[in-house]
Amino acid sequence: MPTQDVIIRGCTVYASHGGFVVGSEMSGGAKNIYVSNCTFVGSDIGLRFKTTRGRGGIVENIFIKDIYMKDIPGDAVLFDMYYMGNDPVPMEGEKRELPKVQMLPVDETTPQFRNINISNIYCNGAKKAIFIRGCLKCMLKILK
Repeated sequence: MPTQDVIIRGCTVYASHGGFVVGSEMSGGAKNIYVSNCTFVGSDIGLRFKTTRGRGGIVENIFIKDIYMKDIPGDAVLFDMYYMGNDPVPMEGEKRELPKVQMLPVDETTPQFRNINISNIYCNGAKKAIFIRGCLKCMLKILK
């Protein structure tokens, strides 16, 4: 079953693995989620979307606005379609290999992200503003 018809409003999140996270298990999908007027302080990642091939599922109609972030050690916004199950911020001195990227045909096991609207995001301190790893066609749909 999908996670659907959710409103998240006026939350403050401290020192978490993400202020707002979708994934990584996406086989049921997620849709019609509204996130607004939230504050993330010290979260590893601010807005985090993660999945990997083989899990399938559709994530759609996600509306995020008026988010305030502070002291984010990782990325303010992350879309990772090659999620490997690691913490988003490596421990000091930890070496990580990049995931193996394979060009596979799109089928029912390919996760789909569409109609994601993000606006009015404010961040004071993050490693990167946005990190995207995945299918170019999928990312262009997200960024449209």
